[in-house]
Amino acid sequence: MNVSDLKMIDAVELSGESWGFDLVGAWIDPTGGIWLGTDSGGSCPIPWENHLEIDSFTGPLTVEQAQEEATSLWECSYERYDEDGFKIFLKTIEDATCETKGENK
Repeated sequence: MNVSDLKMIDAVELSGESWGFDLVGAWIDPTGGIWLGTDSGGSCPIPWENHLEIDSFTGPLTVEQAQEEATSLWECSYERYDEDGFKIFLKTIEDATCETKGENK
């Protein structure tokens, strides 16, 4: 599996710092496997710019595994920022997998 095989699903902020970012993101591979990545930085870097190798991600995961891992990251984050946005992020992971499998949401 290569990074180029992954399609980004969504990302969500883990903290509310206005000057930077602290993200968890989800990607899906052609077989429906979910891959998670985290990235953080100040105002200058571009999120995910250094995620050039598949080893930068955790996966492939099932929907349940990805949601559990993302929830763990969110719960361990300093602020537990944007709870509603995080719930949407988890739902988006599930929806993307259904779309890959051709299922109705």
